[in-house]
Amino acid sequence: MREKRNNKMLRLGIGFSFALLLILATPLISSQDVYAEAQETCPKSGDWVKVDGINAQSYDYVAPEGKLVVEVCYKAGTTVKYETIDPPQSSVKVTTDVPNPNENAFHDISHASFRLAEEVKQEEQPFVRITYICAADIAGIVEGYGLEVEPGDHIWRVRHESGPATSFSTNFLSDVQGFINVGETLYFVTPQSANGVKVITSPLANLYEGTASVSGAVCDVPEEKSDPEELTLNGECLGDGSIEWKVTNPNDFAVQFSWETNDSQSGSSNVAANSFVTFKTLSTGNMISLSYSLGNEQISTDKTIEVCDDPEEEKDPKELELMGECLGDGSIEWKVTNPNDFAVQ
Repeated sequence: MREKRNNKMLRLGIGFSFALLLILATPLISSQDVYAEAQETCPKSGDWVKVDGINAQSYDYVAPEGKLVVEVCYKAGTTVKYETIDPPQSSVKVTTDVPNPNENAFHDISHASFRLAEEVKQEEQPFVRITYICAADIAGIVEGYGLEVEPGDHIWRVRHESGPATSFSTNFLSDVQGFINVGETLYFVTPQSANGVKVITSPLANLYEGTASVSGAVCDVPEEKSDPEELTLNGECLGDGSIEWKVTNPNDFAVQFSWETNDSQSGSSNVAANSFVTFKTLSTGNMISLSYSLGNEQISTDKTIEVCDDPEEEKDPKELELMGECLGDGSIEWKVTNPNDFAVQ
């Protein structure tokens, strides 16, 4: 009887001990879980910058001046995620992709951290572009460029697009070299034998080579025009109390002119290209001034001729004289004499 009781107490003791172990073990496991969750956050020391209290689906971050973001960490729900930014950026946008099954959506971002690195700026290189313009088919001055060319010459353009000012040279002409600033444009001419040109900037640490080849473009070279010539003016007394003036135009274009004499006679006319025109004035106006334009130049030409002689006074006409003579042969010969300076019928 006693032995049975001892066995029963032993069983109760074992059962109680087992129950006690279960009770003591349960809080220990729970504590480890909470502790682990408390530590599961994004870093905030060293190169990391942490931003708390975001509570949104996305977050835009701009790094301080001189810094770049190289890695991102964010926490959404109980999940912590890392992402490498390659290449590094001065600003990034973090967007959650951690599912929230309870709401059929995504967990908000609670906080995020950004690992920063120093921005290393590369030295800017000069960017110089060379462009082929045209080839000349005749000699002259190229329209719009002011460059003198011979048939077959090529025109090239060098332009500094960006970067620091630089010295430069070409592989074709030793005299095409110098210093070029940003935004500056230079033009040069090569002979017919050039089929391409390379421009090289310096120093070599900032080397940039631009090349261009000949194309089919033809330069606009207007045919050379001779300088316009002045009109010529001559006058002649006609003996009838008038003067005839002759204006000659040696140019291949018409010229409009006006004139005025010393006694205030005046008028205007137009003389055709490579032609002449005449007009009359009274003989009292033996001095004349001609005014006209050639291009943008205003020209005045004066001419004086000797004073014209007064016309002879007109005489009254005289009657014809009539004489007759017997010839002794039964006939008479009549003679009619005209003393006037004009014929009479």
